[in-house]
Amino acid sequence: MALQIPESRHLLTLRQERSTDKKGWHETVIYNSSRIEEIEDPNGSKVAIPPSSIPTPFAQMHLYDIAFKMVNRKELGHEGQTIYNQLVSECLDAIDLIYNLREHLQADKEEHFAIIEWNIDERIKSLRSSENDGHQLLGKTIELFTGDLSPFAKNMQGERKTPNMYILTYDTTPIVATSPLTFAFLAPKVDKELISGVKTIDGRDMFTGIRALHQRSEEFQIYVHRLFHLHKNMLNQMDNVHEYMRIQRDKYHSKKGDIIKDIYEETSTLGAFNADYNDVIIDGKTPRIEKVAWKSCAPIITDGNLKSSYLIKPSKSKEKTALLETQGGQKVLPLVLQEGYENPAFKYFRDKEWSNKTKVPFSLPKENWSDRNLPEVGFGYPYLVTTDLLAEDLIRMPYRINDERFVVPKNHIHDSNIDFLLPVTDLYFKFFDEETLIENLTIETADSNEGAIRVRLRVPIKGTEEEGKSYLTFTRYYDYGKPRNDNNGKIINLVDDGKDETMEDIPSPFSISIYPFIRTGNAANDTMYKIMLLSSKLDNVEAYSLNAYNEEKAIETSDAAIQKISRFERNVEGSHLSVFSVSGCAFDAIEIVTPYRGKTGSRAKGWILPRWKKPIQQGSNPKQFTVAVDFGTTNSFVAFTDSNTATEGNIQTYPFFIGEDDMQTVTLNKPTADKNHVMLDRYDFDDNAIGLATTFFQDRMFMPNLIGNPPAQESNYGNWRNAFPIRTALIHASDVKFDPLLNSSISFLYEKDYLDIDRHSQRVTTNLKWSADNSKLVEVFIEQLLHMIRNKILLNGGDLSRTKLIWFKPLSLPKRLTDNLNNLWENKSKEIISKSVDVHLMNESEAPYFYYRAKGKVEKSSSVVSIDIGGGSTDIALVSNGGRTKIATSAYFGANTLYEGKDTKDPSLETEGGIVSRYRNWFKNKIELTKQGISQAEGSRLEIIFNEIMESGRFSSSDKASFMYSAKNIDFDKQLSEDQDILLLFLLHYAACIYHAVQLLAIKGMPYPKDFCFSGTGSKYLNFLDVTKDKKNIQKFTEIFAKKVYDKYKDLKIEAKEQKENQEEQQVQEKDYNPFLDGSLDESGSSSIEDQYDGTINLHVTQEPKEATCFGGIHSFSTAYKNINLGEDINTIFLGEIDAKKSDLLPNRQLTYEDLIEQDGKFTKEGGELALRIDKNLDQFLEIFLSMNKNPETRFEFYNIETNLTNFEKGFKSIKQKELAKGMIYERKNASDGGYTPVRESFFFYPLRVIIRDWALAMAQTKLNA
Repeated sequence: MALQIPESRHLLTLRQERSTDKKGWHETVIYNSSRIEEIEDPNGSKVAIPPSSIPTPFAQMHLYDIAFKMVNRKELGHEGQTIYNQLVSECLDAIDLIYNLREHLQADKEEHFAIIEWNIDERIKSLRSSENDGHQLLGKTIELFTGDLSPFAKNMQGERKTPNMYILTYDTTPIVATSPLTFAFLAPKVDKELISGVKTIDGRDMFTGIRALHQRSEEFQIYVHRLFHLHKNMLNQMDNVHEYMRIQRDKYHSKKGDIIKDIYEETSTLGAFNADYNDVIIDGKTPRIEKVAWKSCAPIITDGNLKSSYLIKPSKSKEKTALLETQGGQKVLPLVLQEGYENPAFKYFRDKEWSNKTKVPFSLPKENWSDRNLPEVGFGYPYLVTTDLLAEDLIRMPYRINDERFVVPKNHIHDSNIDFLLPVTDLYFKFFDEETLIENLTIETADSNEGAIRVRLRVPIKGTEEEGKSYLTFTRYYDYGKPRNDNNGKIINLVDDGKDETMEDIPSPFSISIYPFIRTGNAANDTMYKIMLLSSKLDNVEAYSLNAYNEEKAIETSDAAIQKISRFERNVEGSHLSVFSVSGCAFDAIEIVTPYRGKTGSRAKGWILPRWKKPIQQGSNPKQFTVAVDFGTTNSFVAFTDSNTATEGNIQTYPFFIGEDDMQTVTLNKPTADKNHVMLDRYDFDDNAIGLATTFFQDRMFMPNLIGNPPAQESNYGNWRNAFPIRTALIHASDVKFDPLLNSSISFLYEKDYLDIDRHSQRVTTNLKWSADNSKLVEVFIEQLLHMIRNKILLNGGDLSRTKLIWFKPLSLPKRLTDNLNNLWENKSKEIISKSVDVHLMNESEAPYFYYRAKGKVEKSSSVVSIDIGGGSTDIALVSNGGRTKIATSAYFGANTLYEGKDTKDPSLETEGGIVSRYRNWFKNKIELTKQGISQAEGSRLEIIFNEIMESGRFSSSDKASFMYSAKNIDFDKQLSEDQDILLLFLLHYAACIYHAVQLLAIKGMPYPKDFCFSGTGSKYLNFLDVTKDKKNIQKFTEIFAKKVYDKYKDLKIEAKEQKENQEEQQVQEKDYNPFLDGSLDESGSSSIEDQYDGTINLHVTQEPKEATCFGGIHSFSTAYKNINLGEDINTIFLGEIDAKKSDLLPNRQLTYEDLIEQDGKFTKEGGELALRIDKNLDQFLEIFLSMNKNPETRFEFYNIETNLTNFEKGFKSIKQKELAKGMIYERKNASDGGYTPVRESFFFYPLRVIIRDWALAMAQTKLNA
């Protein structure tokens, strides 16, 4: 039986229902829209390529329209992941681009965006009229697509509702165009890489991913719903889009009070919409669809910054620098964000509140701020996280930091022995000043297992007006050794307490000193700073380094830079010592670079912020300072006054000092808290080795904290080491390649404390003043003095522009050196102090007169002899008529003459002077006794200095003598006062100065002197030559000796002889003067005449002779002396002839060394005659000098002199003749070749220098043999 198969019939159709009872071909109805929707796609909606069979813009429009229609179906839905959901998302992205287009255009500095306006009728007409067949066909095709059945159809009046299409291009590539069906649509195959820099409002790359409208930012949703709801009547061809909006509203915004729901309940108006959003204008064109313009929100960044409560609030002084760059290249203030923070009153982004659940990274790369997108909203805008402001490493210091001079957090670990460098990043200083940091940084021991030390940093933010000051707090923990997690930082422990078990060796701490510690705020003044960086030198530990920052930028190291920092190594044993010079600008902060590896593996860093001293402001009447500088051969002295120098008698003068209140050099360490300490001890580091080394190197190779003693505070300061006068000496690197301007400093402690120069590869150079070879060193010395003066004035309320400065010179200083020094003082004073500084030059010998006048010791009517005995020269000034009449002379006959050995031109070849040699062993024994008795430490200190100066072979005999005088507790001058042999030389030196002065005064016909005033370092020997308080012995000697000299000259009746000589020329043949060289000179007598004058005199000696010069220079500015020409050339050279006339004085006549000595070393006729007359004068000097011992009022025993005067007289006579000739010949040999060198000083002192030297050497030998 056959199987019966039921008969079944089916239609060949796309409909879902295919069964039918009909057979064969038959008619059926056409597909309407509802039947079309029933057709199933066998691929579903999972195709990757949009289903468009006609590659035209019009087909693309319909494709996006269909996509909206498809996702509105329940089967797909708005949250699907189909190709239709993707197309809808792309369309919404296109509207997002329009919504933010003003923002994008503002950021579009290179003008990537452009708009093309495409008029449909004009383009069709142009194509149809073309001669190109293809153009004509395209015109017909477009006409068909824009015909009556298209969205672009014309109305009854023949007008198109949408006459134009607008195409937005990016680098000429079409991106988005207007659509009457979906408002906007995306061009086919858009190159998403091309516009990768353009982001959606939620931070995504444009046209990537799938995101429905309700999944986008609230502000964008509001915009889209208002756009389509309020323009529904005009955008009436967008049915599928309107349906999409309805579903969005009903499904996702149906709750009462929903902001989107309210839009549809007539709470939103078209007027408000147009007020809230502005037309997009590109190249003067505004794209429109059916008269609805593209509208855009206002740019997020309108006034330069994002409107947010979380905007950083920089310090007022940093408002111009506290900007970071956005993706669009704008400079804006960043936001400060922190996970877990919540404040309902604060607005985060476009009135959106911050959620405490929003994830914020602890750390982000810092290379490019514009790459950061705000969390949750995704908008490209810079913001700061914890590690942007808190450093990776925390530097733990082995001493307390000086919180008065450096920024130290208010709240930090309470420990008297340790402190921390500031654990912030360089970025912090872009936003905040030192006071903000002090108030908001806390360092404390952690009370949990999160870390060893906790650092909290409050960061000021904008907040709201109602809230007042607002902050976010960044917190970071730090660990010893390896951090316990990725967020924790590392403690770099410079304290040797074993807390860091990973540190194998003891740590190498460091210290810094800054000079000058002052900031005027005037860029023209703040141009020179030095930083001393010192650290322990340990095996396998590199040296520390530093970077200086100005206005949050690192100062350049390039030599070519105007503003630069330079590093100079001082090669010292056991330590790394560097001096950094910052020139051309000031600096705000120092970044210390340690040798230790931090958390990231690079060298750990920490910050130091100076709290700069500011100049004291004195309102409308700032002080006027007058400063005097005596730059001497042996010692230098500086004095000042802030009194009004126009008022005679009321000028208060002071030795230059730097006290605690106007300290110019500041070290990082905190001084001793107990202010009852002697001030020097307060600034010593007694508690750690690095501190002791800091004090050592700072005082010797940099700049001391304290100099001298403020008035009436000597007992509190006790500063004898660094007080003026100081030795005129410079300490510098011994390397021949050293740069003296940058690697040298005044040696304040030379002779007063040991320098350890050999061990630390240093040299000390003295005799700066007289050597042309030391011009650079002289420049360093003077520059440093001028900087000290400048800082002093600023820190004490002075006006730099009104400063007066006076400097002194000996008359015997060669013209070339005088000119060089004068230019140096003038130029450097104007460069360092002020362009309008008033610089004066004064002769050393003039100044003491004004000092003693001011003290009331010299009457205005007095005739005064002022003798300034320096180290190298002695200057003599003769003043009368209230200072209006004055002459002066100078000779290389300073106090160093008493201590010199032979071959003085080269200290390395010089034999030791007699006085030094005589007392060398005595001095050494005294040091040993000091060690055993007074102080072991003091004795050891002196022993080191003794070896440095006395045994090194580098210092002159006068340098050695200077040290012997300066040694505390040794009392070398007291010992000399008991030396009955050597004291004769001091009296001889003194008498020679008086003799020459009085003779010159008599020759010039000036009144007999009533006052003899002494100044200069060399004149200190008067204090042990006459130990009486009122110097009555030396006063009597001077009175009688001067009168004898004056009488002798008057007895010569020079005026009468001068008339006779004019009538008859004296005949002198070679036989008369050549025997002079053999010592066979005739003696001649003299007659005397009576003259009336009062022979009593007053003798004036100060305890500190240098004061008389500097104080006198200051007093000379008094209006009492306004008609006195100071500093003029009053140099008069009296060659030393026994019978000199006024006409013999130089420069009354011209005389050169060539006039006196032939090139072969023989005397000319004039030279021989002159030598004979000088020789006779030396005989007369010796005669009068020795006669003083026979006078019961001036016996030498009154000065404790008991020596063999017979031997002395013989030695004097045997030496004087040859040494006079040798001295004159020596000067001739050193005269300029082929030219004529004017005689520059008296010949009288030539043999005396040798006589003193040889007698001292003879006494030394006697003493040694005794």
